[in-house]
Amino acid sequence: MDALAHFWLAFRYPTMLPAVIIALGAATLLCRRVARRLGTEAWVAWLLMAGLGAVLALTIAPSRQALTSGVRGPIHCDLSRFGLAPWSVYARMDDPFLNVMAFIPLGIAIGLLPAGRPRLALAVAAALLPLAIEATQEIVVAMGRACESGDVFDNAFGLLVGLGFGLLAQTLLARRHSTA
Repeated sequence: MDALAHFWLAFRYPTMLPAVIIALGAATLLCRRVARRLGTEAWVAWLLMAGLGAVLALTIAPSRQALTSGVRGPIHCDLSRFGLAPWSVYARMDDPFLNVMAFIPLGIAIGLLPAGRPRLALAVAAALLPLAIEATQEIVVAMGRACESGDVFDNAFGLLVGLGFGLLAQTLLARRHSTA
């Protein structure tokens, strides 16, 4: 993604960057408390909170048009894609690619959590998150965001990729600690 694309994204969604910064700050302030509650290390809790905060900031930030002139009329959900896009679409590094990438850190963090009920509950909640995001984008017309069925599949794929990396990393870290 080139500099012009980054500029366009920041121009189109002006509250996105401040929301990401707030999410990172909140993760930094609260990670130790959350880590104790989840029985994990502070950096894993930080990644979990930062990943969730970034996903929400990236997907719920209202558009510039919605902030400046409002949104008129209902925006309907684009239901043209049910499933993953062709790989060539992801290679272009535009919206579908970004939708996948946004969920990878959250999946990694969940995979790094100790096995048990909290990890399972967070995995189920994270799996439902793309549906909740798209439903919010459909219902809250004032945000000026477009609901797209393909985003759900891209987000879920990113979550699964991240979860796989997180589980692999947890396994490798456990082996390293057991041999030390």
